[in-house]
Amino acid sequence: MNRPLILFVGAFLNATLCILSCYSATDPNQSSLDPPPPALVQESNQTKKGSLSKRVVRMPLNQNEPTEVKVGLQGITTLQFPARIEAINGYGFALQPSLDTDAFSLMYEKGTNFLSLKALRAGVSANLTVVINEKVYCFFCEQDNDPSFVMIFGAPGEQSIGEEEAQAQFVPPQKKEASREQLVGFLDKLKDYMRLKALSADSISTLNVAEPNKKSAIGEIETVIKRVVRDDSLGLIGFDVNLSNRGQSDYYLDPEGFAVRVGDTRYEQSLSDCGGIVPAGTSVSAFFVVSKAANGGQNDLAVDQNFEVQIRASDSAGNSTLRENFVEPPPDRLPVANLGKESGAKVRNGSKDTAKEVRETRKKVKQAAAQVNAKDRAVKTGESAAKKRWYDLFRRNSVTVE
Repeated sequence: MNRPLILFVGAFLNATLCILSCYSATDPNQSSLDPPPPALVQESNQTKKGSLSKRVVRMPLNQNEPTEVKVGLQGITTLQFPARIEAINGYGFALQPSLDTDAFSLMYEKGTNFLSLKALRAGVSANLTVVINEKVYCFFCEQDNDPSFVMIFGAPGEQSIGEEEAQAQFVPPQKKEASREQLVGFLDKLKDYMRLKALSADSISTLNVAEPNKKSAIGEIETVIKRVVRDDSLGLIGFDVNLSNRGQSDYYLDPEGFAVRVGDTRYEQSLSDCGGIVPAGTSVSAFFVVSKAANGGQNDLAVDQNFEVQIRASDSAGNSTLRENFVEPPPDRLPVANLGKESGAKVRNGSKDTAKEVRETRKKVKQAAAQVNAKDRAVKTGESAAKKRWYDLFRRNSVTVE
């Protein structure tokens, strides 16, 4: 046999045996197309979950130093604050950004407590200023390939919580409904706001106030929203409204029928202070407080929203809560007792008796004067006074006859 052929067959057999030994070392029941074992899948999910959990950051607000915010090019980074945002300022942030001049796209709706950011170019950075409860906080925003998804800020001095505690607080507790005493106290602050502002500014320092002076007309009644006041701690918002009657007749309204409308949502008043009547050609003030939302929960109204005041007319005869405006009597007016029929009869009879006594008194005075005149004439002429005779008794007015 040819030697080269023998060598070739031997090499081929060796290669075949090597391949078969390698195949036998692997699991014959497993294919390369089969999915990985569950243990490997679970380990991969845990690794992915751990990396994503780092994208949610919790920390308290701090005025002493800027807070770093990592912003991505693809997704957005949302910042949530413990109270409503009062103002935002920063160079390079825009609601409708320009790719040439701006660094970050800012997404924010007025009256909310959160905002969102997105980097427009790689390597950009800028500082953003946010005002919360009249306090200024600074944030240093920069583009990063490992950005944060959400940053949740607590009140200053509040300790940050762990992941398990955060999951336990996922459903926020509902605030308690304001009590009757709290409603009355807030209404008093609303009515005396200008006096409290001048004398005791600390008592109203926690209130959010706006003075829109918005005018609207309801028939012959013109309404002006002079002031809107909100107390976030109680979830109450109050309205100081001026009502002007431009008609020729008095306007009667239901003091418990005030409401405000924002868009398509109507909010009923919970407590009010109004006399219930607007005299023709005059203006009166009305105050009312809204505590509940349209669905019965707490309202989230802000003082700078576009409000429309609504009132409800009422019949004066059937309005038991009507209170007319008090008119002070003139200073020279004296009180007069309310006399009944019996007292009036006595007065009339007393008047008649008095007139009769006056006439008798005048008659007696006249008779006495006549007697005095007769004696005077007798003295002057030296004649003796006329003597009375027995038949003078039958004469009428005998005293006046000489």
